[in-house]
Amino acid sequence: MRFSAAIASAILGASFALAAPPVDIGDINEYVKVTDLEITRAAFGKVTDVSFKLSGDNATSLACSAQNPTLGYEVADFTRCGDSDYLFNLLHGEDTGYALAVFHEFHVDGSGTYSAGQYGQDEFLVDCETNGDVQNCKSTQSPITIILTGQ
Repeated sequence: MRFSAAIASAILGASFALAAPPVDIGDINEYVKVTDLEITRAAFGKVTDVSFKLSGDNATSLACSAQNPTLGYEVADFTRCGDSDYLFNLLHGEDTGYALAVFHEFHVDGSGTYSAGQYGQDEFLVDCETNGDVQNCKSTQSPITIILTGQ
């Protein structure tokens, strides 16, 4: 029995030693501030434009915008802010009209379309003015602080 236990320990030890180490993206939160958030809605409330400025660990007043955004959680629904490592998407809020999701991509091996990174979202209220068939909406709070955590 001792012989087989020793062999099993050696085999398991070797397999753990050969396994690739996990990528550590850290457990430090990033606090992202969103300012100047504006949403344009057409008839029947369809969002046609969203724009804001984002400040975080690797950005200061980074311009982010999307035309005809898809309000969803799919990776394809996210829009990159310029050529930065930050992506965002406008979502339907649970308690308010909207939520904003932000993803900070780290350039490490990951699975899927984007590499590992940090993600967070927060809901916000808007105040809208109607101009013909168009509503111009602005966030009622500024800045909106979104806490990004490791993914």
